Amino acid sequence: MLSAIAVGACLGHMYPIFFGFKGGKGVATALGAIMPLNWLLCIIVLGTWLLVFLLTRISSLAAIITLVLAPIFTFFIKPEYSIAVGILSLLIVVKHKSNILRLLDSTEHSFSQTQSSDKPDDH
Repeated sequence: MLSAIAVGACLGHMYPIFFGFKGGKGVATALGAIMPLNWLLCIIVLGTWLLVFLLTRISSLAAIITLVLAPIFTFFIKPEYSIAVGILSLLIVVKHKSNILRLLDSTEHSFSQTQSSDKPDDH
C-alpha cells in the first residue's frame, strides 16, 4: 500500500490534473516518499546526490545518477520496496529526457554557469 501511495504522489506531482498534466520532475517528491522507509537509505540517497553534485555541479546529472542507484541501495537496505523505488526511479528518469539530451550534447547548464549568468556584465 505504501508503495502505491508513493508512486501515486509522484505521478500526481509530475502530471497534475489542475495544471494541464504539466508538473515537476518528481525528485523531491520521491525523496519524500523514500524518507519514511529507512533513515539510512535516505542518507545514502541524499549523500549520493550531494557527492555527484559537488563533483559535477550539475543538478540533473546528480539526480539521474542517484535515481539509477536508488533501487540498488533499496535492494540492500529495504528489499521489499525495491520494485516501488525502481518504478519511481524509472518514471523520474523518463521525465528527465530533455536533461539527458542536453547532457549528451554537452549543453546542460551547471550550477556555476547558472550563477555566473545571473551576474551583471562588467562592461
